[in-house]
Amino acid sequence: MNVTFPVEGICGNILEFHDGTRWRTIAYPGGRARSGTYTVTGLRPGGAYHLRFTFYDHQHLRWGPDSRHGITLQPPRVPSWQVTDIRSNQFTINVVFPVEGAHANSIGIYNGRLYGGEWIIPVWNYARSGLYTFRYPNQGLEPGWTYLAWKRYHVPNANDQRAWKHVTLLEGHTRFQTRDLAFYFEPEDVAPNRISPATLNTFIDRQQTVHDGLYRLTGMRRWRGQRMYVRSSRYRLNDIAWAGETIFFNQGAIGEMFRSVQNHGCWSFTMMHELSHNFDHRAWNFAPEFFANFKMAYIMDRYNATIYEGGGRVRIGLAAYRQKFYDGVNMSYRRVFYEPWDYARPRYHQDALTYSFLRIQQSIGWGPFYQTFRYFYENYPTTVPPSELGKINLFLTRLRDYSGVDVIALLRPHERHYYGLWFGGTIRYI
Repeated sequence: MNVTFPVEGICGNILEFHDGTRWRTIAYPGGRARSGTYTVTGLRPGGAYHLRFTFYDHQHLRWGPDSRHGITLQPPRVPSWQVTDIRSNQFTINVVFPVEGAHANSIGIYNGRLYGGEWIIPVWNYARSGLYTFRYPNQGLEPGWTYLAWKRYHVPNANDQRAWKHVTLLEGHTRFQTRDLAFYFEPEDVAPNRISPATLNTFIDRQQTVHDGLYRLTGMRRWRGQRMYVRSSRYRLNDIAWAGETIFFNQGAIGEMFRSVQNHGCWSFTMMHELSHNFDHRAWNFAPEFFANFKMAYIMDRYNATIYEGGGRVRIGLAAYRQKFYDGVNMSYRRVFYEPWDYARPRYHQDALTYSFLRIQQSIGWGPFYQTFRYFYENYPTTVPPSELGKINLFLTRLRDYSGVDVIALLRPHERHYYGLWFGGTIRYI
């Protein structure tokens, strides 16, 4: 309500309302209220109230006439919400709350497509009816994704109510598909000035080849053999890419990947690495990054694949890939074991472990690895130890059994010592 007193802030300026039981003060700071706009909250929807405006006329030394007004508030409205204007990167919710600005009134969406999920709530409590738009990039919405819209609202004399609604955005990506993979790229990702159509098709066909090779090596199909998805993602990824039934590839890194594919004919280390993660199983996975890199070696060997490392350097085939983990990565075998470390911890890194196992593979070939992966996959969990130490020791034991070679003897003494420290025991056959 807007109030104007004859004289500002003098004794006698009073504003009150009657709630049906007694008069309550709205503005009475020592009886010296000032003109302005006053808001009263916590009233009953549909309730009837009386307002009283009083002031003292100091010029004539008398009270001014009471000014009283009766008001009846609107009854609670029927709650409703409707999703409108669905696009590839935004949607709008038109929401009606029963009581405007009530404490419980909230509106938001949940993004559960990535690890951990995220609540995206523009108004938490005290929301008012109206249009709420969720858009990229403010809320990181992804074309084609399904989000869970959520609202909570206050009902007088009842518990707060909640409602849910699934909202699927329009697909804004360009789709490319092979037998087992589906790729969703933004139109600008695959623009001809970035990668030619012929090179793009070759790249996609090669990823199907990677998929087939990893299946041949492990004998395992993830997600009941259903198609895997690769999506260009605007979401705030901490990494370049994230493996899973849907592999999310940070859109900011796709340009660099496609430049290396276009200019150097490479297969993409990152793309192969994430696909390799998808062919791991908890049965054997005692070191996730090691296995992702190690299984890639099979692709490098069998298909003479290439990876680009920047600065014009390209690695082709298994021998070059093995050398990469000896001295060509940040935590290479040479650095871990032959260079001084500036911090105290066991000398271990999954990149160094990759080189150690690549030396074992160099001696026994891929055949024992085929059999070992299948043994773990077919016998989990009955005969597979739960601990990482138990898994690596059983893995080495099966490699020995299937190859007839003492594979632990192929590990150097310092490797056996430090790997044992890292995994919490002794590297040995079981």
